Amino acid sequence: MVSCSICGSKKASVVAIIEGVELDVCEGCARLGRIVSRPKPKPKPKIETKPEIEETIVMDFAKRIRKVREKNKMTQEEFAKELNEKLSVMKHVEQGKLVPSLKLAKKIEDKFRIELIEVQSEVSGAGIKQEKSETATLGDLIEIKRKKSH
Repeated sequence: MVSCSICGSKKASVVAIIEGVELDVCEGCARLGRIVSRPKPKPKPKIETKPEIEETIVMDFAKRIRKVREKNKMTQEEFAKELNEKLSVMKHVEQGKLVPSLKLAKKIEDKFRIELIEVQSEVSGAGIKQEKSETATLGDLIEIKRKKSH
């Protein structure tokens, strides 16, 4: 929804000419000028919200990776080659100094049948609040000018 160019309210429902400028304004600010048009209400499109699944790496990933490598009687070098990854990356991951990307974690999961990724929570757009716009409106500028003159 468009915000009012004068007062900043979220309901700019009309187009009016105010001091020679065509602006999207709310009903209250429209009386300051001449109303040009009132938009016809558009049918709201139905938006299907599919819950997003947030995946995260388990906290003890380093321990699990080291355990599976040792279980398969592999050196770190052999383990890295098996995954087609750099030895230095795999050393840092196994030491817990580097959190593996989801892509790398999935590769390890698939190859060695261990669980490194967990579903953190389901995220939906319903609880998201839209914050106030940080752009200045004409009303804000008038208010600033009034404060300076007093």
